[in-house]
Amino acid sequence: MRVDVVVEMTEAGKKVAHPTPAKPAYYFPLSAGFSADGDVMTFFQRPPPDSAEIESLLAKTLADQGYLLATKAHPPSLILMFRWGYMAPIIIDDLFVNEGQMWELVGGKTIDTPWPIGPRKLEVVESARTARWYMTVVAADYNDWKYHHKATKLWHESMSTELWGHYFDEALPTLIANGAASFGRETGPQMIQAPVVPMGHVVVGTPYLRPDPTGPAAPAGGR
Repeated sequence: MRVDVVVEMTEAGKKVAHPTPAKPAYYFPLSAGFSADGDVMTFFQRPPPDSAEIESLLAKTLADQGYLLATKAHPPSLILMFRWGYMAPIIIDDLFVNEGQMWELVGGKTIDTPWPIGPRKLEVVESARTARWYMTVVAADYNDWKYHHKATKLWHESMSTELWGHYFDEALPTLIANGAASFGRETGPQMIQAPVVPMGHVVVGTPYLRPDPTGPAAPAGGR
């Protein structure tokens, strides 16, 4: 699976020390949940994972990078806002209606910066024209929000992959796993070839044939 990752820092975000597990930052979570945008039929897809399961996975992955949930003993310095779902191009009579949104998802604000024509730009252009599963994380200053009623954005990360050929419960943990190292670190558009990370797994023991309860007892070691 190819995962496209892009992180953009604001000037305010560049002034904030990057957390580590030894010197963590504490955050207040805001989840927007699942969002479906664009011309895609999803009736054939499996239902998305439960929001609580996704938020638990995010919390663990963020903790590994030095971002911890705030507590009474450790008040937040950040708000982290999460959204996930799919986004697809809306094209009407050759008019790419949501081109800006699709570009930003895979290339950040680089749509406003002229790039020389080359393989990398062509890859971003192609990605922006395909339906995509995605996860976004936006960081903002908590104190500005709470005490000054001001939204001071620090950084924005988008992780996405092509929708077709992947179920969402396959795509989402893979996006998070491959975007984790970039939390709060500015990147250009990155294209990462990654193995699928399962949402979870079940360990199955050695199969056996259960005997008829009216018949002879199971052999020793059986269940």
